[in-house]
Amino acid sequence: MYEIQINSSRHANRRADWALKTTLIMLEKSLMVWLRLGIWLIVFGFTVFKLLLGLVERGTVLMRPETPRNVGVFLILLGLFLLGVGIKDYRNSEKMLLGGLKHLYAAPFALAATYVFFLTGLFLLLNIFFGIGDL
Repeated sequence: MYEIQINSSRHANRRADWALKTTLIMLEKSLMVWLRLGIWLIVFGFTVFKLLLGLVERGTVLMRPETPRNVGVFLILLGLFLLGVGIKDYRNSEKMLLGGLKHLYAAPFALAATYVFFLTGLFLLLNIFFGIGDL
């Protein structure tokens, strides 16, 4: 009878560990959704900026000269905001789930990619405002 209690305890621990792992996978999946949306807005914002800037320079479209910059910056900032929300959401949920056990689990690749694309979005903003880089 003592043997049965040990096995059931081990089984319960494995189930709890499996539940934690699947929850962490779902958190990472949620982070990837934020990442995809943020990247899409950043890329779309920069593309719209370049397209409208080219049309204004050719004179084929009648709009104020600052309109391409304003539209591009708005979309890029929106994308950066969503990346920030995704990072914050992931970090808060990870802290709530893992607490002091955070050192046992490696940070996901999606989190590193989110930081990289956040910095890329900042670089594109600097390019729009100051012409840093030749894009």
